[in-house]
Amino acid sequence: MNTLLPAFDPCKQRSAAHAAEARQVLAMLGLPALWEQADTRCAVVGSLATGLLAAHLDIDLHVYTPDLTLAGSVALMAPVLGHAAVRRMTCRNSIATDEACVEWHLWCTGPSGREWQLDIIHLRAGSAYDGFAEDFGRRLLAVLTPERRQAILHIKFHLPRHENIPALRVYEAVIAHGIRTWPAFRRWLDDQTEQTGGINRWRP
Repeated sequence: MNTLLPAFDPCKQRSAAHAAEARQVLAMLGLPALWEQADTRCAVVGSLATGLLAAHLDIDLHVYTPDLTLAGSVALMAPVLGHAAVRRMTCRNSIATDEACVEWHLWCTGPSGREWQLDIIHLRAGSAYDGFAEDFGRRLLAVLTPERRQAILHIKFHLPRHENIPALRVYEAVIAHGIRTWPAFRRWLDDQTEQTGGINRWRP
């Protein structure tokens, strides 16, 4: 049975606390102010932008420049990579693919001593994915109600870290299928995976 969640919402309080620390992390690294210069545009996207940050401490940023080369992306990232709080990083060159981007993942120590992951996607301005994540966030916010937000946070705080379940599946389940609790989501997800093989093209 897909029961309603209780009125008291500790997930909302935890999410707000994580969001506050995420903003502290950005300020500590000087982002996005570091990139607010001529021909560079930066947008905070993902869970921090929509107010749906849960247990996974991550921050998503999209950076756009008129030209995109690996050397240019390294130069753009150099001041961040040299910050004392950054402990490790990975870089994936996907310029020659349909994604047409350079994908950076950084792990840094936040003010509380906890580790934060920053997913920074560097794209060419005007490319196929320019504004895609921002548009998704706007569409998601347009259909969020307090009840849906509560259900999404409840489920996201229960997601097992080792399974890497995309947040997109949670949004689809809550908004399109009326799922409200973790047990109901688990059953729904297992059924969907069997039917579709995990492929998901849902949009709000």
